[in-house]
Amino acid sequence: DAWAGRYRDKTSGDIVTIRREGTALVLEGGGVHPLEATSKTVFRVGKSPFRVEFAGAAPKRTIGLRGPREENFVELVPYVATVAEIAALAGRYWSAELGVMWTIRVEKGVAVLDLADETGVPVEVTGKDEAASVKAGVVLTLLRGPRGVRGFTAAVLGLRGIGFDRL
Repeated sequence: DAWAGRYRDKTSGDIVTIRREGTALVLEGGGVHPLEATSKTVFRVGKSPFRVEFAGAAPKRTIGLRGPREENFVELVPYVATVAEIAALAGRYWSAELGVMWTIRVEKGVAVLDLADETGVPVEVTGKDEAASVKAGVVLTLLRGPRGVRGFTAAVLGLRGIGFDRL
C-alpha cells in the first residue's frame, strides 16, 4: 500500500497509523476511521468534515489533515528495539498528578501497558527514548537515571508532560 505506515504530528507528537483493513485504508489514532479516496492522494475521513492529503515517497511521506482543525504529520522511520530496550520498560509507574498507576510488562517479547481501565495494550519502542501506543493514543518520553529508566512523561488526549515515576 502506497500510504500505509506510521506518522507523527509535527506539533503534538501524536502518532497515527495508516493501514489496510479489508479492501479499504483506515486511519488509526483516537479510534479507527475509514478513509474514502477522492483522488490518488486525498481521502475523506469517514463522514467527517476532515480529509487526509498524502505527499512524498517513503521514508519521507507526509500527511496533511485538513478540515476544521489542521494538523501536519511526517512519516516515522521504523525503529527496531532490542530485547534489552523492551525489557527496560517493564515496571510500575505512578503519576502523582493524575493519581494513577500504569504498569508496563513484557508479554511474548512485546511491551504491553496496563492502564486503569484497560490491560494488555501494545506499546512499541519508537526511538531510543520514546515509546508509544497507537491503540491507547499515548506517547511516552522516557526519563533515564543512573540505573536506567526512572520514569516517563506521557502525552495523551492532547495533554503533554504528564509525569510518571518508576516505583
